[in-house]
Amino acid sequence: MRKIICTTLVVANCAFAQAAEAVSIIPQPASVKILPGEFELTTQTKITFNSIGEAEAKLLAAVLRKSTGFKLPVVSIPFHPGNSKITFGLDMMLPEPLGAEGYQLSISTNQTKITARTAAGLFYGAQSLLQLLPPEIFSTQKATGVSWKVPCVEISDAPRFAWRGFMLDVSRHFFTKPEVEQV
Repeated sequence: MRKIICTTLVVANCAFAQAAEAVSIIPQPASVKILPGEFELTTQTKITFNSIGEAEAKLLAAVLRKSTGFKLPVVSIPFHPGNSKITFGLDMMLPEPLGAEGYQLSISTNQTKITARTAAGLFYGAQSLLQLLPPEIFSTQKATGVSWKVPCVEISDAPRFAWRGFMLDVSRHFFTKPEVEQV
């Protein structure tokens, strides 16, 4: 009986490790559901937004343009996910625990949908989307020979704490001014 339980735990642990490997986002989202398939970012991809989300959509397009070279159109339309590839949308009906900065990111083979209660949530959803792309997405120059694919997932996330901070202890370790500015 012990062998069966230990074997089951090892198999379950390996499955969890593979799932965590497929979705590497920092900080780790509250809920991640991995689905079969991949979404591919191409030159034909459109980025759309409804009433609020224009700034976040344009920021995502600018970041994607640097490394992919794709000049993705950013257009305002009513929130109809079937009309576009990457959609930013406000949804006041999202579950209350997501709060003001929470978001839901739903990626299928033909569309990516980021929904949130506020623009801040849309921003954080876009950051998670960027982290799902290959690491070359953060290049400041056009990367060639990269397949811009994202695993299909459903992510629901919100900050665990209302206030986030960082302490740089300069009393015990000296840091130069450029080092502090870099941090």
